[in-house]
Amino acid sequence: KLCERIEGLYPPRAKLAIQKYLSQLTDNEQAEIFERVQKLKPGSDQEENELAILQLRQLCEAKQKSHLHVGEAPQTSANSSTAAAGDGTA
Repeated sequence: KLCERIEGLYPPRAKLAIQKYLSQLTDNEQAEIFERVQKLKPGSDQEENELAILQLRQLCEAKQKSHLHVGEAPQTSANSSTAAAGDGTA
């Protein structure tokens, strides 16, 4: 949704929208993204925006991998290999 929101915006305005989104994250998540972006030394607002979005995507993907709904048990590799063995391809 953030990508859709900043699509076509002038880079400084897009940067403000990204910063507003970042403010909803925990302090640690904000600091981690800021540090990673600054280490890459962006040369412009546009480049900084792209790097921030990249870091946000990585954070969201990491959260999705560990995301569980109430009542769900964590899936282990043993469960997934058992499911793969029973797919009828033997």
